[in-house]
Amino acid sequence: MKLLIENWREYLDEMVSDGRGLAHHGQFKGLIERDVNIPKMVGYHVTRAVFDQFDNSRLGSNTDMGKAGQDKYNLDSYLGHMFVPDYQQLGPHKDKLVGDGNTPYMYSVTLTPGKVAVLNIKRFKKWFSADAKHSRQNLKEFGKWLKQNGYGGLHYSDPTMKGRLMADTIQIFDAGDTKIRSIWNMDTDVRFRAKDLQGQSFADAFGANQ
Repeated sequence: MKLLIENWREYLDEMVSDGRGLAHHGQFKGLIERDVNIPKMVGYHVTRAVFDQFDNSRLGSNTDMGKAGQDKYNLDSYLGHMFVPDYQQLGPHKDKLVGDGNTPYMYSVTLTPGKVAVLNIKRFKKWFSADAKHSRQNLKEFGKWLKQNGYGGLHYSDPTMKGRLMADTIQIFDAGDTKIRSIWNMDTDVRFRAKDLQGQSFADAFGANQ
């Protein structure tokens, strides 16, 4: 999910110690409340771009490493593509997600991450606060450890954050575990389904290549 900066920064306090990094403390397992298996589910994602498949090489292009993020810390830049299971969760945040003046496109996507780690948010924020020392390195180490241990994604969940983007969010590490079902222009209410494209790309259908 693109541009979650404000919601994420509001929740994460600067609580990380000045230690050597998470890997040196043996804390990886302690961040995970439980494992769940998600062989298939539908997730929703809002962005200002029209494309036909999610691309790992584009992670962070609109956030941490791109102009829109203004070099600010953001989770998708480090760990993967972000989705919510309820499309209504995205509506109130669409302008924030795409930037002022840009068209919001909502993607309905089939997700197949397999083994997913449900995070202990309180422990997670201790190590990954936005401006804390070593947080970026800790995230890279954590992501590497998760993938090495067979995880295909993360599930951030906290009922106390109702209405925020991170209240219920699925993060998918590999674009290969995503398949776009449909794209909806939230401004014009025009929607195209993948099965109705008849050989066109989504960009062609929306006239984005013109």
